[in-house]
Amino acid sequence: MTFPTTTDLTDDRAAARDGTGRLPGLAGLGSLAAMITAILVVPADTGGTAPADIIQRYADGSAGYLRTTVLESLSIMLLLVLLACLCDLLRRLPGGELAATLVGLGGGVLAACQLVGYGLIATLALGTAGRGEEVVVMAMYDASAIAFVASYVGLALTCLGTAAVLVRSTNGHRIVGGISLLVGTAALIGTSAYAPTGVLSPHGDLSFLVLLLQMLWIAAVSVAMLRRR
Repeated sequence: MTFPTTTDLTDDRAAARDGTGRLPGLAGLGSLAAMITAILVVPADTGGTAPADIIQRYADGSAGYLRTTVLESLSIMLLLVLLACLCDLLRRLPGGELAATLVGLGGGVLAACQLVGYGLIATLALGTAGRGEEVVVMAMYDASAIAFVASYVGLALTCLGTAAVLVRSTNGHRIVGGISLLVGTAALIGTSAYAPTGVLSPHGDLSFLVLLLQMLWIAAVSVAMLRRR
């Protein structure tokens, strides 16, 4: 059995060997589409941070939060398909064994933490916000945001593992490597978002920015996968 000697995600021999064809790229784009749809259907944030505001938000927007949870769960499932195929491809490339391990480990951490976060959101939306004590509701609300911050450890491992191989690419996939390095660095910074208030809080703008960069990375890798001949 022979292996590719260049750092190339579009290698036609690799595509023929693993038999996945366009599945990884389509799964990635499907994951991205589900994420975008989830953002569009999530109830608008009224801006209030008092316990009464949070309780009212989840009580009034219950259906919207549940739809978002379903869409994001689908997105994570499709993302795992993309990451599994990416691991397989990286493992075939020079120096890709460690990178593939990091991507696999990071993907598991990312998926687990984000599923926990969305599970807590769904629990609030199903009625806990309306029936539970304020301290319980706020604890679950904060825990959901902290789960997403924790997931950025996985995102950082995944992106930096990918970058370690692709930034050395001799073809157009150096761009994907650069995006991976950018998103991985941002995710590392995002793991520090534990300030009580402000941009660096779990509910702050930094966490949402990292989520948007996660979407950029998924798009870049998915397109690269689809270009496999």
